[in-house]
Amino acid sequence: MSNKRPSDFHASLADDRLQFLAQVIARVRREALDTHDPLNGETNWSLGCRTYERICYAFVQEAASGDHPWLSVLAENLYFLLRLDGLPIKFYRGKPDEPPPRALREFKPEANARQEAFGFARPKDGGDSRWRLSYETDLDQLVFRATLLRVNEDGEVCDLWDIPITDIVGALAPVHSVLGEPVDIPAPEVGFKPSADAEASNDDDEKR
Repeated sequence: MSNKRPSDFHASLADDRLQFLAQVIARVRREALDTHDPLNGETNWSLGCRTYERICYAFVQEAASGDHPWLSVLAENLYFLLRLDGLPIKFYRGKPDEPPPRALREFKPEANARQEAFGFARPKDGGDSRWRLSYETDLDQLVFRATLLRVNEDGEVCDLWDIPITDIVGALAPVHSVLGEPVDIPAPEVGFKPSADAEASNDDDEKR
């Protein structure tokens, strides 16, 4: 692991850009979960497929909006690639320190884009690096963590960086109740409870 930041390897990997990508993923995952219907036979597999397709579509829309000129995508059938100023990044759901083989696989479009982005950079400068964005979900199936990975050509994870998604609240629910003004409650009187004989004696005294 190095002490470098992602932008030290490539200027396109700025913190705000990575956070934007993570927030899009978290938002779309939450929206997909809102329409998930297990009572009608939908499984986690269908939720995963819906989430992936919606995330891809969301990034296509963001790239086409013109609000993020640094963002472009390559979408061919089920193959999807994010590009930040040309630098290719793939995303997946899973642990960052244990990326699945499918997430590490590099096809020709990514290899070409990586070569164009880094040119003849040396391996230690990131020239042989593949970039992956992982996201993890909690027990409520919401995104709670996003991580950027730098992986070498042998599939070994070289660096990990947590991406903040602070404005995305995970499993917390909003509180809508309104509390009234505080009320002062007097301190209770503390003492021994009188016995039955003592109470009877007090009653006789009051009757006299």
